Amino acid sequence: MSWKCTAATPAARVDRRTADALRGLGGLTTIPDDDRALLHRKGLLEADGRPTAAGQLLRHDLRSSSVVLLFAVDTEGVHRARLHVGRRRLLYVGGTGPDTAEILVYPADAVPIVLARWGRLHPNEETTDRQYGPIDTGDFWQLLMTGDPTPLLALDSGQHELWKRPWRIWGVQSDPHDISLSYLDVEGHGTYAIRHDTDQVLIRGRHSSLLWGDLLTASTAVRGNRRRDW
Repeated sequence: MSWKCTAATPAARVDRRTADALRGLGGLTTIPDDDRALLHRKGLLEADGRPTAAGQLLRHDLRSSSVVLLFAVDTEGVHRARLHVGRRRLLYVGGTGPDTAEILVYPADAVPIVLARWGRLHPNEETTDRQYGPIDTGDFWQLLMTGDPTPLLALDSGQHELWKRPWRIWGVQSDPHDISLSYLDVEGHGTYAIRHDTDQVLIRGRHSSLLWGDLLTASTAVRGNRRRDW
């Protein structure tokens, strides 16, 4: 397949019907002309719109794919995406519009890397295990959604830098595989595990080794014990 993605590869914007067709839902004959031209350039369609061998393999592989839901919340709102993970390939489907999607195709063994990119993690990220809170749930979400740290400055003014940095919750979920991960990323201050307790929230630093372990475990569960047949 000629569609080779790296960390710098921009996502392709397509009609959501095209994203569905790539995983075997619906036909490729009715997708928009611009999408057909894009998939031809990517080596998935012939010039006449018929799937290439690579396109056929991708659709076959993703028909029985595992689905992973990605989510994030920050001052810009709620962000969602999906991963469709087959034996050989995975399809990332993101975007905020109801009619368009942003897609990328990766090798299936890139699942932990894609999850880490969603979490904006860095290989050398270090986080202490320090705990903060309890924080009132309303104040927690106010800072997350509006960026206003005023209530938390009153709670602990000594953590001025922590409260004033941009916050972002992100997570990974796949019910069939019993995966439910959720973290708080504080820009410049690392990644934290979140514990909800009635009307309060506690956050505790998650060491990078444990965090990467979480993602690798989730990736293994999603891919299962599938054997490659090529």
